[in-house]
Amino acid sequence: MGGEERDSQESSEQAPSGYPPEHSGQPQYPPPQHYPPQYPPPYYPPPGGYRPPHPQPPNNGFAIASMICGILGLIFALPVAGPILAIIFGSMGKKQIAASEGREGGESMASSGVIMGWIGLPLNLIGIALFFLVFRAVTDTARDVIENLPSILPTITPT
Repeated sequence: MGGEERDSQESSEQAPSGYPPEHSGQPQYPPPQHYPPQYPPPYYPPPGGYRPPHPQPPNNGFAIASMICGILGLIFALPVAGPILAIIFGSMGKKQIAASEGREGGESMASSGVIMGWIGLPLNLIGIALFFLVFRAVTDTARDVIENLPSILPTITPT
């Protein structure tokens, strides 16, 4: 009979399956409340006198190419050819933009490319000239060392 009482006590302390025991130490939360759905705020037009901005015209391809070639020419990634192409593409782009009557944009990019081209061209030429001067000095020094090597070697005697 003692075993039956223990089984009945254990069954009364257990909660139904799927639920935590009544005194499990976990906080009890109230059931969720349902709130009305959120709606976006109403649209109000801008105050009088303001207009939404008009879309910008697409940029001219030569203007973009001019700016890219000008940048590459300034960082010596495309020496000599970059600045020359920047000047040519920029000039062509500016003419096309002027003839498009506002349908194409990018005049500032074309101007930037032309300016970078005119700055990059002399810098590239000076850089190339310096490279060849340094190269010639190094090769002359190396040639002198190689020519004088037989006269230097006999003076070095092992001890």
